[in-house]
Amino acid sequence: MRDGHDAESAADITLTVLGPETYDLLVTGRGWIPARWEAWAADTLVRQLLP
Repeated sequence: MRDGHDAESAADITLTVLGPETYDLLVTGRGWIPARWEAWAADTLVRQLLP
């Protein structure tokens, strides 16, 4: 895990990125296609959580 994150902060980030509210905002509200959201979510989690 990236320095500065513990299990609790990693869970917070994961729940925010993968939460249905975020998906709905970007896909339904902003017109992203699901594949774009999926790529963004994966990239964001890797960049935020992995060293």
